[in-house]
Amino acid sequence: MQYCLAIDVACGKSMFCILSEAGELVLKPTEYQHTISGFGDVLSELVKLNSNDIHIIMESTSVYHLPVERYFRENTGYETIVLNPIISKENKRNLRKTKTDKEDCLNLANIFFRHDYNEQTVHEDIFKDMQFLSRQLEHLQDGQIRTKNRFRQLLTLTCPQYSEVFVANFMYSSTALHFIACYPHCDMVKHESIATLAVCLGAAHNRSPKHYLKMASKIKEVLQDSYPAVPIESETVTCLVETVRKVIDQATEIEALKSRLIALAQTSALYPIYNSIPGIGPITAALLIAELKDIRRFTNVKKLTASCGLDPTIVQSGKSINYHGPISKRGNRSARHILFYAVMSILMVTKRTAPQNSILLYYEKI
Repeated sequence: MQYCLAIDVACGKSMFCILSEAGELVLKPTEYQHTISGFGDVLSELVKLNSNDIHIIMESTSVYHLPVERYFRENTGYETIVLNPIISKENKRNLRKTKTDKEDCLNLANIFFRHDYNEQTVHEDIFKDMQFLSRQLEHLQDGQIRTKNRFRQLLTLTCPQYSEVFVANFMYSSTALHFIACYPHCDMVKHESIATLAVCLGAAHNRSPKHYLKMASKIKEVLQDSYPAVPIESETVTCLVETVRKVIDQATEIEALKSRLIALAQTSALYPIYNSIPGIGPITAALLIAELKDIRRFTNVKKLTASCGLDPTIVQSGKSINYHGPISKRGNRSARHILFYAVMSILMVTKRTAPQNSILLYYEKI
């Protein structure tokens, strides 16, 4: 007799039920905590069945299903299936708009016995670790963008002319950030000597003193006619200094995280393949491995496209013409973003260095 343990996962607890292939409800939907004792109680119910033909099925639910999956993979020899939530959503047991933990639990068991799912790939631990680092990097970069926007806003109030001196990305260089932290208000610069300003500019690097003297002279000249929105004793000035330090700390943390991610990626056989493509550097190659994992598991490009949510939506009804709409966006959002920036980088590099590159030619064709 074949049995299925269906698990509707939630945060810290799950609904468990056991169904036989004959349709017998061996264990009615019951809630257990994600603890050693909770999992142990469920395992004891499985042992009572005295069968080796037991299968475990659950949905992928953010990070909440991970302790459940780990416990049953490490403590049992039963097949453990993790479904894409889209599959269970499209295989409802009835037409009513009913969604309860008990109903979802039984729905998962029915999906298993109808075999309405694809075999899942169990990824190596290195891919899981890399994906966690990738998502952590994405989180830190999102925070960095917000901090930089706040930095620009505060700088507009205390010394808007700095944007004329530290143009574009040079505004976030160690030289510019160190100088702004020392002189967050334009009135501070007006009463300082050019020599002292040059020493502050050169504190982060060992370039020619003439270079920093010239830069200090330009800063003092530009800021002489500056009139800020707040006085020098304003709390806005203090907030700016704190924000500058946060920008520096975030940049350091992001670089350290990138180094860890690249170091892990270099242990994969896929890394030199990605890195050999013009326009794809070490960090992009590492991010592609982290999000796409072992790309060889896809039997064709259409499956990879669907996995990233890049497949076009198609609308057809009766005699109406097929409409190819926008991309579905149903797959891995992070992988979709990384692929976009990777292709943009490839196009930018190959346009200058390899105009006959196949990716560039295909892009220009379509």
